[in-house]
Amino acid sequence: MFSISESGYLIVTDLNNTQVQGGKYLTSNGLNTTAGLKAMIHDMQRNILFIASGAGEIFIFNCIPTTPELITKVETDKKVCIRGLSRSVNCGGFWLSSGRPGMKNGGLTQNYLMSSDINGYITIFDIGKPGKEKLTKRIGFTQGKSKQRVVLWRDHGREIISGDEDGYVTFWLAKEGTPLYVIHAHTGPIT
Repeated sequence: MFSISESGYLIVTDLNNTQVQGGKYLTSNGLNTTAGLKAMIHDMQRNILFIASGAGEIFIFNCIPTTPELITKVETDKKVCIRGLSRSVNCGGFWLSSGRPGMKNGGLTQNYLMSSDINGYITIFDIGKPGKEKLTKRIGFTQGKSKQRVVLWRDHGREIISGDEDGYVTFWLAKEGTPLYVIHAHTGPIT
């Protein structure tokens, strides 16, 4: 089991080993971040961990060995606290930071990582084919409402969905990077 904390630790716990009390630990010393760890997703098909920091960094770990090994680190443009991470399921197009609207032809399956940060930016990274994660690169972004906390990919309609601290949920057209509609879903923060 993998878990992260605001104190900057990635903890790996072997739930099958009842002899080990508290599991096996990997500290953040190798991560070089003092901003804490804020979001994590585990890609079980690739056996890869994506971990976001409070300083706009995303650490990509190989989980095949007993102790995860750092493959690479990528950063968002704004280098501020990332609150949400998501993977695409089937991305047929996306917006480009160099000139919106933009679209990539012949979309790939499960090759995009999206992050949302507290300043409202949603950044898209191309993580490449399995085994090529070291070549991960930032390929696009859009500006949304500040204090983003959650980002999700919705294959039906090719939409990116984000939620913020003020309770708003925004549906984005993935190809154009523009909001499709906004819903005031909660009176408190989206979690």
